[in-house]
Amino acid sequence: MRAKFDDILQYRGRTALRSDSRVRRKAILEAALRVIEKDGVRGVKHRAVATEAGVPLAATTYYFDDIQSLLHDAFVHYVETRLSTDSASVQNQAHQLLQQSNVGERGVSDRQTFLVNGIADILYAHVKSQVQQVTERRVEVAFRHEALCNNDLAAVVAIPHQLQLRAIEECLALLNSTNPQADAQVVMGTLLYLEYNLSLKNSEEQWVRARETLVRMMAGLLGLFNETTLTS
Repeated sequence: MRAKFDDILQYRGRTALRSDSRVRRKAILEAALRVIEKDGVRGVKHRAVATEAGVPLAATTYYFDDIQSLLHDAFVHYVETRLSTDSASVQNQAHQLLQQSNVGERGVSDRQTFLVNGIADILYAHVKSQVQQVTERRVEVAFRHEALCNNDLAAVVAIPHQLQLRAIEECLALLNSTNPQADAQVVMGTLLYLEYNLSLKNSEEQWVRARETLVRMMAGLLGLFNETTLTS
């Protein structure tokens, strides 16, 4: 599945062969992301990006024949530089927690409580990290909004969430979820809601409620699993 996504997440613009050309091309893509953060996707024009990057207008049109290829490559660059390790980190922490839950003489109830609170803590830290990255969230939301009316962009914008869903599904499968695909949708939807809500209103009360929400979500999901699997 990852290989399939990697085939889609390929740069379309003109390839930069020399090191100085690669630096300039990267500067253009970074500038495009800054323009998106400030003015949205519709603000991305060759001249606006060239001005933001401090390069001649001819440089942007040389590497990118049209705005669509510039937007596509800007998102690929965004995924590669800012999102590549996030899902893997959460997945590794969850795997370590599962291993720790099998250590000692915990009963079913104690192991369930350990897993509920441990996974809630991992997800809580993930949400906090996402909310703190204000610029990245604005860029991501702008791309998602544009994808609603741009089918070509939608194909690549959906990939990071699909990869995150796969990672969540794998963790839930280890807990013997009877329907890891559906349960992963529950987790993903909750995370996206909390990230958005906390980005709008970042108060201590909201964070307390977010932690409670994650605990209740995991308690509900673990309650769907066969209890005999929690003692194995």
